[in-house]
Amino acid sequence: MKMLRLLSIVSLFLCYGHINACGFSILGDEYRVALFNPYLIGQEYELFFYSSEKFHPGTNATAGRDRMRNGEQWAQELGGGVTAEQVLQLVYDTGLDDWQKLKAGKKNLTHKTNPGWERFRQRPALVDYLLYAKAYEKPSDVGTYWWMDEDEADDQQKSDAELALTAETAYADAETGSFLQERWAYQLLVQAYYADDLPAADRLFTQHFEGNDESVLADWARYHMAGFYKDDVRRTIMLANAFREVPEKAHAVFTRTANEFNVLDYLDQASNDYERSNLYALAAAKRPDRALDLLKEAYRYDPTNPVLDLLMTREINKLEDWLMSFRLTNMAPAVHAGYFGPEQDFSYRDLYPELGDRATAFREKNYRRDRAYLKEVRAFAKQFTSPTPDMTVLYRAHLAFLDEDYDAAITLLPAAAEVNPKYALQGDIIYYLAAIQRPGNDLQELKELVSNRLPELEEALAPPPGTEERARYDSGDYYYGENQEEGNRSSALSRATSLRCEALKDTVSAYFMSVRSLPYINGYGYSSKYYSYIDYLDRDLSYQVYDGIIATISRAPKDRFERMLAKKGFVDVNAVRDVAGTSALRRRDVAKALEYISPIGNKWYAETYAFSDYLQQSVFTRPFETTAPFPGKAATLRKLLDLEQATQQTGEAGAAACYELANAWYNMSYYGESWMMLSYGWSGYLEPGYQAWPFTNGHMALPHNRADYRATQSGAYVLGYLDCAYDLSDEPELLAQIAYLRGMVDWQVPLTAKTSNYTWSNDYTFTADSIYRVAFSPFIRQYQGTEFYDVATGRCSALSF
Repeated sequence: MKMLRLLSIVSLFLCYGHINACGFSILGDEYRVALFNPYLIGQEYELFFYSSEKFHPGTNATAGRDRMRNGEQWAQELGGGVTAEQVLQLVYDTGLDDWQKLKAGKKNLTHKTNPGWERFRQRPALVDYLLYAKAYEKPSDVGTYWWMDEDEADDQQKSDAELALTAETAYADAETGSFLQERWAYQLLVQAYYADDLPAADRLFTQHFEGNDESVLADWARYHMAGFYKDDVRRTIMLANAFREVPEKAHAVFTRTANEFNVLDYLDQASNDYERSNLYALAAAKRPDRALDLLKEAYRYDPTNPVLDLLMTREINKLEDWLMSFRLTNMAPAVHAGYFGPEQDFSYRDLYPELGDRATAFREKNYRRDRAYLKEVRAFAKQFTSPTPDMTVLYRAHLAFLDEDYDAAITLLPAAAEVNPKYALQGDIIYYLAAIQRPGNDLQELKELVSNRLPELEEALAPPPGTEERARYDSGDYYYGENQEEGNRSSALSRATSLRCEALKDTVSAYFMSVRSLPYINGYGYSSKYYSYIDYLDRDLSYQVYDGIIATISRAPKDRFERMLAKKGFVDVNAVRDVAGTSALRRRDVAKALEYISPIGNKWYAETYAFSDYLQQSVFTRPFETTAPFPGKAATLRKLLDLEQATQQTGEAGAAACYELANAWYNMSYYGESWMMLSYGWSGYLEPGYQAWPFTNGHMALPHNRADYRATQSGAYVLGYLDCAYDLSDEPELLAQIAYLRGMVDWQVPLTAKTSNYTWSNDYTFTADSIYRVAFSPFIRQYQGTEFYDVATGRCSALSF
């Protein structure tokens, strides 16, 4: 168990870093910003909602206009009051065995209460058709990545020859021009397509589908016929038409057309504005970068094109990602694997925020460009009318919010709420985000706004009541990056509120809102669940902040805002006391550290986090001496205070106290066995120096300010006390111990200052050995003959050089 806990805290989590830290993620997962819900436009184009490397659901559209039309046509044929939805359930959500049972007169069918089964019993010819279709259908997964073709189909359940013979016979027997004959004609056309039999396909298409604008089968047939064209221009035009008309085939259209193409090369052969609009729409859907120019042209040629909502939503979600990902998640925006736009003049790694000034300059440069692009999109939105009219005002309101025109966003929203209740939640989200950012709000107004509106939004975005996900959600048992989709939006609202509280200098409230946003990832580092709850506090905050948080947790809620916080539960107050005490200790304010930690009993430490695993040895244990057990944090701090007073003495007594403190601070540093006195995480690869919170490239608990770095990695406190001891002592044994401990610091610190990758270089061993010899030479040269020298060299043969 201890090894498992060690790995959870110390491990480098290389896989986690690759998956969660590279910006290669998908909409609604991990850290993506999607405050504007793309599902408002429906699910038929969800494969193409703005993402980075991957498609979102990994399946073809199951609720597109083409499938719904198919259901309506089946329902009309069946009659008897059967609805399109009921027919779709039977046609798509059943297997071959269900239809075999129906043919045999059996009752134990999937969806057995569906009234459509009885209508099918009365139409045996339709049952025969669906038996054939179910035997022929080829289930396959959608390619995960944009550049991958569709998977090869599974083996058919009958031979091609048997199926073709059956279909030809059934087609010939069906009544001319009937629903059933058209179905068999389409089935034969599909088989001809896969057999590359153009004459047969062309004959069937001409006879049944050419010029047919009523049947959904005609649109599907046009998609298949496009595959026969050797001319890339005409094939692309037909596939662009299919992208619009048959969302169920949209993924295949995407993979069978060029990733990037110049629409101007195709316009001359487009027959009309309908096809021109479709070409621009397909090109825009395939562009991961700015696509407003293509969107404008698609809209100009055909303002009724249903793909326009997808394109507008994509541009809005792109802008959210580019403008807000860093602000809300401290991570770079998503970038398509292998794709770097013309503005990106150095590697993706340079987007990492922890790289300091270079990354900051790069972000600021792109931010200015993205803001300018936002204004272009917003100007177009003012002229744009969505094919789904109710969406128009939501586009304009959300773009106004992104443009920080908060009053305009709020003014637009009542119209959205009046249009359709379906859009009320999105309107409420935009209103909340805009309202909390309005410059005129003071802190009290902000808290009232949050108390009034945030719980309702969280409830609307929460998992359904009674589910396992809801139970977890209600328990607050989340930490960074763990939840998905709707929860991501809920957490993002709390993160935005936390940032607003920070801007208004209310760090206490900002902390509580930050905890509320924990499912939303924050930076590139990793941590344990326990640490995620105190990460926000593990930096150079004032004691007043810690005191305010402890007071809020400890008292009965005094207002509606605190009641809202308390309803979800607070972090364990002892966890806050401990991080406050640890922060004070890193500043060498031992008295204040003791004030925070003394109310916490040893039992709490024994049962919480990994304290009992990593605080087993007394910090006062000297090198090569028998290990003394850890007496507890409070007892340790009291002894540190006593030793501080003892350093005021002169002579050997003062020297001994200084050495004891030097040894204790070494043992509490990253190089000692009791490192958890000063920190909550440890990594084998320590970043040199410190990085302003929350940026880190390792465990989240790595130093975030100079005081933390001095205490945990630099050895400065250790060396300061060693200088004190050396100046006061003339006793050879103590001087030998001082020299040895100084050698440990002089050896460890330079190695730590190397970058993580340095440990893999060829000269690492040579360099480490050279540093070791230089660091311990004074001890070897000057203190041979002392008892401590004999013990040290006897226990550590490397010192014999």
